[in-house]
Amino acid sequence: IAEQLRDAQPGIKVLLNCGGGSFKSQFKKADKSGAVLAIVLGEDELAAGRVAVKPLRGDGEQQSVALEELANYIENALH
Repeated sequence: IAEQLRDAQPGIKVLLNCGGGSFKSQFKKADKSGAVLAIVLGEDELAAGRVAVKPLRGDGEQQSVALEELANYIENALH
């Protein structure tokens, strides 16, 4: 998914964290990195063919996005 995003949106930086730890600690790492969005892909999301996209800046709410729509969603969210 990270490679697909990099290919579809060459102007954005995509960081991947496959490390362990709680969701809270992983979100703290993402926030500390300066990321604007966090993409969550767990077993439930994978089974549904979706990801959760959580804004780390501003007031936005977490959204469930189909994998095939993710690149367009990211582009719209960042512009």
